[in-house]
Amino acid sequence: MVPHPPLFYFLKKALLKYAKCLGDKIISIEHAVIPDAQLHPMKGAAGATAGQLPVADGAGATAFTSPFNAAGQMSIFTGTVATAVTAAADATLSTNSDYVKVVLGLVSSHLVNVGFATDHLIVQKAGTYLCLINTVVEGSGTSHTGLKIAVNSTLQTWKTVVESPAGQRLSATFHCVLTLAVNDTVSLYVANTQGNVTVREAGVSIVRLGVL
Repeated sequence: MVPHPPLFYFLKKALLKYAKCLGDKIISIEHAVIPDAQLHPMKGAAGATAGQLPVADGAGATAFTSPFNAAGQMSIFTGTVATAVTAAADATLSTNSDYVKVVLGLVSSHLVNVGFATDHLIVQKAGTYLCLINTVVEGSGTSHTGLKIAVNSTLQTWKTVVESPAGQRLSATFHCVLTLAVNDTVSLYVANTQGNVTVREAGVSIVRLGVL
């Protein structure tokens, strides 16, 4: 008399057969043709907040992070008060000591991760920034007006110089690239070969480059 196989033998055989069928079914479905409704969100998405983006950590993983975009602008609209400037000793307006900070009439007009206080922008995200300066200036008599940007009250290399006939207003514009740290300040300075300068209009903008 042949003994009957134990019950677990049949259970094991049935489970193996089921697993094989299940495995065949999974393998036969290519990822490229999975219906959209059956695709799952990216790992970590369940814990992310609205507007966050996945950012690689450099070690083979990603994390959802808020964008680090940063931009800010301070402006003068219809300025009427002159900035008190002593006539420049250097006719080429290349000497930093001839420049005075513009402090009157500035208002913030667009701030994203950038602060503003009276006469300067305040960096809140470190990085490389494009700085754009657009102004309309009126000098003292027939003269030359120079404009420079300063970081933490230290004048930078770049400048623009325009010649303004007596009583006339001229546009002056330039741009530069700055490497800025958190809490750095950005401000506008002017100089003139004859004396005071009235900044009729101005826009000083900084925009963070190359990163989220």
